[in-house]
Amino acid sequence: MRQANELGGHVRKGEESTAIVFWKVDDTHDDAEDASINERDNTARRRFLLRYYRVWNLEQCEVSAKVLDKLPKIETHQHDPIETAERTIAEMPEPPTIEYCGSMAFYSPSTDCITLPPRELFTSAAELYCTTYHEIGTAASVLVWGLK
Repeated sequence: MRQANELGGHVRKGEESTAIVFWKVDDTHDDAEDASINERDNTARRRFLLRYYRVWNLEQCEVSAKVLDKLPKIETHQHDPIETAERTIAEMPEPPTIEYCGSMAFYSPSTDCITLPPRELFTSAAELYCTTYHEIGTAASVLVWGLK
């Protein structure tokens, strides 16, 4: 919301935010402790940092087109499909569903679905098929080892 306001815009009325959790663990020494204790017990203490944020997507905001044009663009690529790779995937017996959405590649055993980023986000056709075949291999491993 703050960023939208700084850009001269606002979050549309009625839009729902998404909760984001930020956490990290720091290994630190406590300087307030007695130095003799630190010499005997030379272990670091862990400090945990946990914060919650409420965020909105750009599509939920009203921001002028002039400001939007200045924002960084996502680089996309056009590449021709590799016919042999496509045919191999199409001829798989009982293949998992493949969806192109999001920004991560993963296989979900519970839904027997491979999720991949949109094709145009891959820098080359080879990168796309390497990632696809990696996830197909994961799906096959789950099937062979009975991890479903």
